[in-house]
Amino acid sequence: MRAPGIDAEVTAGRVAAGGLAGDLTAAAKGTLEALDLKIGFKGPDLALETSGQFAAPGTLRIAQLTARVKGEPIRLASPTTITLGPPIRIEPVALTLRGGRIDAQGTVGDTLALRVAIRRLPLALAALAAPDLALAGTLDAEADIGGTPAAPSGTMRVTVRGARMTTGPAATLPAASLDATLRLAEARGTMEATLRAGNGVRLRATAEGRTDLAG
Repeated sequence: MRAPGIDAEVTAGRVAAGGLAGDLTAAAKGTLEALDLKIGFKGPDLALETSGQFAAPGTLRIAQLTARVKGEPIRLASPTTITLGPPIRIEPVALTLRGGRIDAQGTVGDTLALRVAIRRLPLALAALAAPDLALAGTLDAEADIGGTPAAPSGTMRVTVRGARMTTGPAATLPAASLDATLRLAEARGTMEATLRAGNGVRLRATAEGRTDLAG
């Protein structure tokens, strides 16, 4: 039997959710085996346009995605596919913003196999959350996580370079750099961090504690 066809459009004004408000448009055409989707949202803090295809029982292919978060453009670098699972499977996905890039891929479910990499993300993006925070510098990070949500394992590394305030009295302070590594094993985490500022400041710190991503 041939699957019933779907051809629908929805427009909703003044939609509010999660602290965001704006106008929503959505269109779906095809069948549950191959349903073309287009979604748009436009509000003062978020504007988004995306298109792709959903296929039963739970595969979502995102063909394109562009967004502006408080005026900051974000773009999906290339098409990607997400299988809703369980487990959730993420094919390589990359987002670009202000010269930086965020890559992710892997699976999330009863077990974890997730890789995330951040490359040259400007610290100035912190102003999106805190408008009075004027920062210079870049952030690089990578994480390779396995195990389970209750007992994750793997390594996370964070590198910050050229961090400094660009306004206010703190702008006279020298730029700082940070190198931090977090190692996860047997539901515990160990962190080592080194902070450097100018020619004479160097601080090292270590910490250890329990980790449980399952809450």
